[in-house]
Amino acid sequence: MELNALLEFIKKYDESETLDYKENLKEASAIGEYISSLGNSALLAGFPAAHMIWGIKDMTKKIVGTTFEPYKTKTSGKNQMPLTTHLSTFTDPHVNLEFEEFTLQDNKKLVLLTIDVTHINRPIKYHGKEYIRVGTSNKDLAEFPEKERRLWQSFESSKFELEFAKTDLNFDEVNVLLNIDYYIKARKLTSLSSTEELIQNLLEDNVIQKTGHQFNITNTRCAS
Repeated sequence: MELNALLEFIKKYDESETLDYKENLKEASAIGEYISSLGNSALLAGFPAAHMIWGIKDMTKKIVGTTFEPYKTKTSGKNQMPLTTHLSTFTDPHVNLEFEEFTLQDNKKLVLLTIDVTHINRPIKYHGKEYIRVGTSNKDLAEFPEKERRLWQSFESSKFELEFAKTDLNFDEVNVLLNIDYYIKARKLTSLSSTEELIQNLLEDNVIQKTGHQFNITNTRCAS
């Protein structure tokens, strides 16, 4: 995500069942629980991803910056390991986790974690336990059997939708394959001022999904 798009995202969205703001959270176990709870909530909502953003006060959304460095952070205790290795090891099934670091003009840092849940076919566990968001709190999924039932049902209903019709495309190729002009008119997005804004709307509407610097087009949104 580009910095300007991230700042717009922060301005637009408050904390929710698929988004959490932190200042300097570094504890591996806490981050693992958030990955499970946010990821499962994204699956339940039919979203392709959930997000955590460091450097933001959670209530006011004031940008305060962070000292969190995901690729330098290690777990505590005797058997230390890199945070990213720990999360990959103790999260099941494997979830694509993308940390991005940003520096603002005033040298404040922001860190974005995208929890990509496309192709996940069962509830996400951390250290063998499944979590879910209730409001903006992490809870044990087992305490909410109705959410757990709906989550399992969602895997069948979304199985085809979460697969890709086309993969590994740059945005020019996406523009050719999809009827972007129709999409803009249908969504009344004629006031968009940049390609970045258009891409962000396509991502939020699940028309496309991002992998690194490339894009995938989903089956149900693919233009005929």
